Amino acid sequence: MKTYTWFNRNSVNRSPWRRGLLIVLMLASFAMSSVAEPSPQSKPSPTPTPGPQNVNVVNTPTVRDAENPARQPFQAHVIGHFTTDSETYLPITTVPAGKRLIIEYVSMAGFVQTGERIYTAAIAVANNNGNPVGYSLTISPQGTDGTYDFYTASEQVRLYADPGTQVFVDAQATATGGLSQAYFAISGYLVDVP
Repeated sequence: MKTYTWFNRNSVNRSPWRRGLLIVLMLASFAMSSVAEPSPQSKPSPTPTPGPQNVNVVNTPTVRDAENPARQPFQAHVIGHFTTDSETYLPITTVPAGKRLIIEYVSMAGFVQTGERIYTAAIAVANNNGNPVGYSLTISPQGTDGTYDFYTASEQVRLYADPGTQVFVDAQATATGGLSQAYFAISGYLVDVP
């Protein structure tokens, strides 16, 4: 009787399954190597950022200072004449009861006879004890018209005056009489205080 060998070493290498697997691997390798990057022309380009656009407002918006709703605009002025004592020390305002005055701007314009000069200008507000505290302004000569010499001072400030206190302005000059004066103006706002 003839015996058959079910397993032959040489037949393993020639197995159709092994050849099929080898073909599949070669095709997969070829397919992966043949995949190319898309050309630069086929890449999507970024969308440009649009320029400024118009905005249509249908309703009129209400604009207000949310942090300081109780601000009340304030301005005051006074004119002082230089006399033989060559100083003008004047009250420019008294702060109303229940209000605090915040002064944001002070200006002075003055003139004296030619050859004389205005050498100080200041504003004074009361401190917690009611005593005035002065703040000096920088004075600038503006020129002469042959009869008078002119001076100005103006400063942005932040000064606080409590209810019922007075605010004073002051200027000093070498004036000996005649027509010489200083004009002061302040501006800011009032706020309610409890």
